[in-house]
Amino acid sequence: MCHPARSPQKRTIRAPIRFRRSDQYNLVLLTDLSTPVDNQSFGGLSATMKAQQSAAVFQVSNLEVALQHYVEVLGFKEDFRFGEYAGVMIGDVSLHLCEHAIHQRPVGGGTVCIFADEVDSYYREILARGAQIKAEPRDYPYGMRDFMVVDLDGNHLSFGCEVTGS
Repeated sequence: MCHPARSPQKRTIRAPIRFRRSDQYNLVLLTDLSTPVDNQSFGGLSATMKAQQSAAVFQVSNLEVALQHYVEVLGFKEDFRFGEYAGVMIGDVSLHLCEHAIHQRPVGGGTVCIFADEVDSYYREILARGAQIKAEPRDYPYGMRDFMVVDLDGNHLSFGCEVTGS
């Protein structure tokens, strides 16, 4: 993965994209663009903006309770808080939590995939802290080892790493 601060102007993108229905993987799509991507003209646009980061936003029923769960159970750090909206981080990954109903999104309908350098020790740590595990770590044929956690509102967090060696 390219770190935003070190991203070259042209790079190869390789990203696993998974769709989950029930507890079974129904579709696995592995995108591998072997042709370098020019950041200045992607998707037919002549871009003047260089995107650098993103953050998923999870709708939660109670911001205080959600923040406590993310910090004490899942090991995130509180990054900011603004009214009924807050940000948490784990490593370089940001996740936003929203209690307000301005956008009328359902509570607990979010999913995020977090890519890491390893997942097994993190899994054991959050399991011991009482995390609700939906799927235990395992290797998948698409080259990833991952597991899934559900937060108190039903939002899903998948933590995965590339499988190395055979």
